[in-house]
Amino acid sequence: MRCVYQLSGLSLLSMASWWLMFRDTPKSIESIALITAIVGFTGLLALHLWMRWVVIPLRYRSRNEKRR
Repeated sequence: MRCVYQLSGLSLLSMASWWLMFRDTPKSIESIALITAIVGFTGLLALHLWMRWVVIPLRYRSRNEKRR
């Protein structure tokens, strides 16, 4: 869960910094780089949450059904 907390913090921090510093110039190199980082952090967070709440519980259920 530590990784999820870190990715959440990085996503929020990146979004806030983009909004405060680069919303007026969305086509600048710095703005595009920060948007790319935001997409990366948010994508990794989504994958972690998908694994945590969908894939791992399904694996756990299938293992328990095989044992019965």
